[in-house]
Amino acid sequence: MALSLEEDPRWPFGGDAIQRIALDRDRLRMELTFVAGHRAMPNPVLGWHPWFRKAERVGFTPSAFYPRDHAGIATLPLAEPPGPLDDCYINTSAAVLERAGQRLVLSASCDHWVLYDETPHATCLEPQTGPPDAFNLRSDVLSPGGQLHAWFELVFS
Repeated sequence: MALSLEEDPRWPFGGDAIQRIALDRDRLRMELTFVAGHRAMPNPVLGWHPWFRKAERVGFTPSAFYPRDHAGIATLPLAEPPGPLDDCYINTSAAVLERAGQRLVLSASCDHWVLYDETPHATCLEPQTGPPDAFNLRSDVLSPGGQLHAWFELVFS
């Protein structure tokens, strides 16, 4: 799937968004690519927001997390994770969800993951290329014609 973004007052940067999805017998692999238009732009954040039925066990070992301010917005500096809560984490290893004897291993090229576990019926593990509110937390720029690419793979067993 591909979408060309026109340069207009709503999105002055232009560019192209491409998504590839491949399904195999025991895995789902998704890839996102964003190619900048003719202007430099704030580096976009790519990611996925999957919901899963509530996991009985979550195997997730992040190295740091973004504390939230009084309005619930991610802030700096990064802190030691107090244990998986509903926040944005720095994570570079696979995560595991287990439920009813089934195991799902989630891997991604992303180093930011949001864990959302507040609802009694669902668990979300969301790999992203940057944190929520990235425009205010970092200053990197995607050069004209530059690319940002990410992948996310779910392996079922």
